[in-house]
Amino acid sequence: MKDLLEFILRIEERPGLWIGNTDTGYLFQFLSGYCLAKSEGEDGFKGHFVSEYGKWLFDDFRIYLATKYKDSRTFNWAGLIINNEPDGNSTDAFFRLLHEYLADHTV
Repeated sequence: MKDLLEFILRIEERPGLWIGNTDTGYLFQFLSGYCLAKSEGEDGFKGHFVSEYGKWLFDDFRIYLATKYKDSRTFNWAGLIINNEPDGNSTDAFFRLLHEYLADHTV
């Protein structure tokens, strides 16, 4: 799980290199694919990318954002950011929010 965080922090240094766009929807899809590939090697393909490997990002971080925004809609974390941080670069907002989350949560 720490290697997922380390990978995300590498993306933060040059997000355009990895996703080519400033929309967190692209980042979400990229990380979904990455986690799916990692979970296949970790525990065999179970048909879903939220294994223990990506749980903190796709479940816990999403719940954190929904609580922070007081938003009960069923968006994934990218949708929550896009709909609650309408001004500016949503990928920058993702990294800012991720660092806030990490300050209070261990991964």
